[in-house]
Amino acid sequence: MILIVNGSSIKLPNAENDRYQRTGRDEQDIVKLIQRDGYMLYEKIQHDQKKLLPRRRRAVTALPERLWNNATVPYVVGPNITAVMLATIHQAMAHWEENTCIRFVKRTTQKDYIEFAPGSCGCCSFVGRRGNGRQYVTLSPHCTYYGVVIHELGHVIGFWHEHSRPDRDQYITIVKDNIEISKQDNFQKKSIFEIDSLGQPYDYYSIMHYKEKTFSKNGKVTIETIQPNIQIGQRVALSPGDIMQASLLYNCPRPSCDKVFNTSYGKFSTPNYPIKYYKSHQCTWVIHSIPGHIVHLEFSSFSLETSMNCTFDYIEVREGTSEHGALIGRLCGEGSTGIIHSSVGLWIRFHSDATVSLKGMEAEFRLIKSLEQADTGSGDGSGGHFEELQRSLYIADCDQDLTHHRGGVSSPLVPVRFTGVVRCAWRIGGGANATRVKVSLLRRTLSKTSRCLGNIYVLTENSKQRTGEFDRYKRVPYNCANTSSLVLNTSKVVIHWSSDVHDAVHMAYIVDYDECAAQSHKCAHDCINTMSGYHCACHRGYILTNGQECLPKLVQFSDTCNSTLTSIRGRVRSSTEPYGTCDWYIKQKAKQRIMFSFSKFNIPSSANCSNTYVEVLAGEGKDLTSKGRYCGKELPSAITTVSGKMVIRLHMTPQKGVRMPYFSARYIVYNKQESFCYKRLTGKGLITSPNFPKTYPHNYVCIWRITVKSKHRIKLKFDTMDIENTKNCEFDYVEIHDGRHRISPLLGRYCGKKIPRKILSTGRHLWLMFITDESGAGRGFQLHYSPEAIMPNATGKIN
Repeated sequence: MILIVNGSSIKLPNAENDRYQRTGRDEQDIVKLIQRDGYMLYEKIQHDQKKLLPRRRRAVTALPERLWNNATVPYVVGPNITAVMLATIHQAMAHWEENTCIRFVKRTTQKDYIEFAPGSCGCCSFVGRRGNGRQYVTLSPHCTYYGVVIHELGHVIGFWHEHSRPDRDQYITIVKDNIEISKQDNFQKKSIFEIDSLGQPYDYYSIMHYKEKTFSKNGKVTIETIQPNIQIGQRVALSPGDIMQASLLYNCPRPSCDKVFNTSYGKFSTPNYPIKYYKSHQCTWVIHSIPGHIVHLEFSSFSLETSMNCTFDYIEVREGTSEHGALIGRLCGEGSTGIIHSSVGLWIRFHSDATVSLKGMEAEFRLIKSLEQADTGSGDGSGGHFEELQRSLYIADCDQDLTHHRGGVSSPLVPVRFTGVVRCAWRIGGGANATRVKVSLLRRTLSKTSRCLGNIYVLTENSKQRTGEFDRYKRVPYNCANTSSLVLNTSKVVIHWSSDVHDAVHMAYIVDYDECAAQSHKCAHDCINTMSGYHCACHRGYILTNGQECLPKLVQFSDTCNSTLTSIRGRVRSSTEPYGTCDWYIKQKAKQRIMFSFSKFNIPSSANCSNTYVEVLAGEGKDLTSKGRYCGKELPSAITTVSGKMVIRLHMTPQKGVRMPYFSARYIVYNKQESFCYKRLTGKGLITSPNFPKTYPHNYVCIWRITVKSKHRIKLKFDTMDIENTKNCEFDYVEIHDGRHRISPLLGRYCGKKIPRKILSTGRHLWLMFITDESGAGRGFQLHYSPEAIMPNATGKIN
């Protein structure tokens, strides 16, 4: 199963990527999508190899746009779809929905949607979401088979054919001599720019794979598998690999893999086994034993990333039924692990990091009667003495007073043959300075009942007026099925657990103390209390240093040669030092963006700017790259670099009668390329800062270009203004220029809360930029823009 899109943004350089995939019972043709003069034409590749119309390349540069929003595909059923065909469509949709997070819903007002309809192209579908309204999924009568419709829906959500993968030559051989000439395009191998398999292995069993004789002209195979005795081209159901890739593509929630076994035999495996397991994932399995028996655990297959001390991906096995049991071993690598035994149950955890992913492991266990139980007993077959010893072992730590700031509690293992009731009570007390307790439900059985995990009580505010133990507490209601954590505003929590009414559970807790209220912090301005700690924050216009101190935000300035500027805002002015070469070094963190722009510029002109000039270079040391060399009086355009390093070089050659060079410039620093918004606007409308009216994000750059029709100018009217206020609006601000570019005349730079007066352009263009730094955000701004006719003066000319 091959994906046209990836979770990350991949650009396709001149890729002819907009295609319909067509697949019938015998894997029909691909239908090419051709765009000419704004109309969409369909041309089927015929057997007679007729000459193709010239195709216009499409600029597909934002592949995430091919994903369906919220993993939801709106659909419409055409009037010519039969009842039998409709039933098959619903069954195929249900199959996708049962195995992934993708959903198909009847269209209401959604712009983009699919429409099922019969047609002359047989079975065909566009790959992914087109983004321009309706797109057809064509199902002719001979295509309405369950597996074929599942296949077509795979194209809809963004899958190419499996045999088109860039790495396919390691797994299959395409026999071109056996392929119908007009169908050879269907067997083209895609480049890594067109297909991203999301790190998953080649899948012979994918429902998106062709059969071995598809489009054969002589009855011989067109696809040979390098691995022998492999059947390809199944149309029965989604393969595990199909499900895995769809889940990765749409960032589906990962299924829970925690499980508690109370049986004498069972099997378990890492998620998606034998397909690669999830990265950054964790599972826990608990195997309960019963008195007189031993857990016998064996791994039938094992393949995890190898690392020293198994620190990256591993299986951890402990005695007992909690993570606090004695460590038996931590396992990784490939091969056999042998057999593991325990008489008190086993606790097994799988952990993977964010890098390598292999096929994982599969294990099975069984309970075997121990020799001690076979030789010892009461004579009546009950084995009561041994059972009571085991019970005392299981519930020894069931009643506890917990005074540590953090910790965990686990319900005990209740022997299967034990007929009584085990009750536990854990009392979590933080002392007088505690303000709240967070309880996280980390492990639980997977039963679908509504049984809760325990009764949780908190100390009431008027507890001093109560006399009885439980009069001072009130019970905390919570959703037994869905609650994963509770934050309780109390200094003491009591958890009651009973084996007859509660599911087995493992809980972790953290006691929080309000260091801010206790004045035990060292924050210069604001103290913000967090769970198990605090952090400092500064007022607007200040920046946090050393985690505690707040200093005024300042713009670094230099007119001295060979200076280094490290602040996130800065100014540079030409030096008055003797002739020669003068450098300024702007140094920021790696991968930060630097935007450098001139505000004044007057450098003596020369051919190719060879005598006196200003040169802007990106990088440092041997990796310096020139971004431009400038001279004359024309203000250069803004220059941006993504390396976090920039050098401004002024070279001065003495020339008789030539003026002293002069320039003034400023730079700003922002972080991520994704934190950039750019829009072209026309007519009238509304502009707001990102997230308005909520707090705008840090390190953000937005640019708007407004254009209105001729003989009109643009009027701006601010409705709201709440931007961090600093001297000269150097850090967070809105900047407006009277023209198309940043080098156009500046109309104003605005920050603070004072609403600017009405702004009018002199022509039909305005350029706006909103930029923020790393702290001190406000609600932002909102403004309206509209065209205004330019009235002629008394002479009849336009002012």
